[in-house]
Amino acid sequence: MSRCGVENLVIENTNSTPEHGLWYYITDNCWATNVLVTNSDHAAFSVQQSYRWSGTRLRNDNHLTYDSNARYGLQFTEFTTASRLEDSILQGNNAGLIFQQGAHNNVACGVVLTRGFGNGYPTDNTIKGFFSGHGDFSHHNLME
Repeated sequence: MSRCGVENLVIENTNSTPEHGLWYYITDNCWATNVLVTNSDHAAFSVQQSYRWSGTRLRNDNHLTYDSNARYGLQFTEFTTASRLEDSILQGNNAGLIFQQGAHNNVACGVVLTRGFGNGYPTDNTIKGFFSGHGDFSHHNLME
């Protein structure tokens, strides 16, 4: 998919269990602007094997499962390159934002991350992490 965008959208997954709320897979110069995703099973937003993706004013709420198994707000994964996230609010029960599996040269700025809980939630409500790098070859990613 190339040069395609999603704007001004609410994705409500209350009665379903999709793996990701909005999934960009093998894309080039695509974007998401002003999108709210609720009740995703894993990542609310997944950007996978993509080049020059951009996300602005994204938000997610209420993961269906509270554990530390890939419950991300947004994941840049599998060699996603030269992508940008800005002015967004991401909730993750494992990490609000993650750069993993070769994601490199990506930028996230003006992003608020909430609920970085781990396996013991809700009994253990200690914050474990808001953002992280994970897996092989994730490098040169910038958070500001």
